[in-house]
Amino acid sequence: MSRLARDTRGSAAVEMALALPILMALFFGSVELGNYFQSQHVLVKGLRDGAVFVARQDISKFNCTTGAIDSGVVTEAKKLIQKSVLDNAADDRLPLWANTTTYSFGVACPTSVSITTSSGTTTTGMGGIYVANSNRAPVVTINVSMPYRLLMSGWGLTPISLKLNATQQAVVMGI
Repeated sequence: MSRLARDTRGSAAVEMALALPILMALFFGSVELGNYFQSQHVLVKGLRDGAVFVARQDISKFNCTTGAIDSGVVTEAKKLIQKSVLDNAADDRLPLWANTTTYSFGVACPTSVSITTSSGTTTTGMGGIYVANSNRAPVVTINVSMPYRLLMSGWGLTPISLKLNATQQAVVMGI
């Protein structure tokens, strides 16, 4: 029995068997976390592209009274956010995008803006292209929420219902 207690030939294998699950969890967890942040970045970039697209539409496509945006603009913006191009045949930026993604488009218009110059002069109101909208600059807000698909979901892990959420605002500049 004392000879068996002094034998160290299998100790490295036992230590590896004990440490391997922890090392694998750290490795795959960091890969999954990196993929989550990359997916969130792709969503935010797509949303930013969509908000810029909407902000460059003609000022007449926005209604400050009802908070509505022209339905054609909304449809094109959704395509741009989802696919990065205005082509239905293009691939989605992220998996699971089209299935359960929810969009929210809104427009709000401030009643007036006060600008004070360095000399102390205050100017209130807006002019220029905003005259078509009762001197108010429309501000577009777009919200997107979609499910996140785990990389390791096919490996027998319990699915976690994580969502990717993003919001973007842009002031309508018109054309």
